[in-house]
Amino acid sequence: MARNSPSFLITGPHKAGKSTLCLDILNHVQTRELSTGGVITLQNNVRWFYLIQSKKKVLFEARNHESSVSIGKFRISEENLQLALQHIAQGLDCEYLFIDEIGILEMSGKGYFPVLETALTRPQGNIIVIRESIFDNFLSEFSLKFDYEVLRCSFGKNKSLLNQVKRKIDKNFQEK
Repeated sequence: MARNSPSFLITGPHKAGKSTLCLDILNHVQTRELSTGGVITLQNNVRWFYLIQSKKKVLFEARNHESSVSIGKFRISEENLQLALQHIAQGLDCEYLFIDEIGILEMSGKGYFPVLETALTRPQGNIIVIRESIFDNFLSEFSLKFDYEVLRCSFGKNKSLLNQVKRKIDKNFQEK
């Protein structure tokens, strides 16, 4: 793991570009040939889990008769959620670990929760997207074992956030 790799908690309103910012950060980190792992949730008419290590997309939502975990109007594919959990667990030794997105499901002990407590003990290199509505509860519930900067996404502001993150990652990369 890179020494002093910066960590970021990304939050903001629904559809403010949190996952897109996360993906842009991933692309930048990978240009530095730093090891990356975890999962990013993408949406392009259909929701996907992007499994970083295998570079595969798998469906987020369950199909008709598929085993699922329900949250609100969503039925999450149990099989693909397990793949996402495996990728997060495998990413624990990477220089940068991405977890997108922590929400109500995790706060109720489901979703990514089984690997979340272990992931949150990593000392650095965490890029974590947290649903805005549970952000304060998340910080109260989990004792984070790393220093982090909060990035609050908003429409039209994310490019400056990305540039800020790039500078911090590049500074760390040059010091390495």
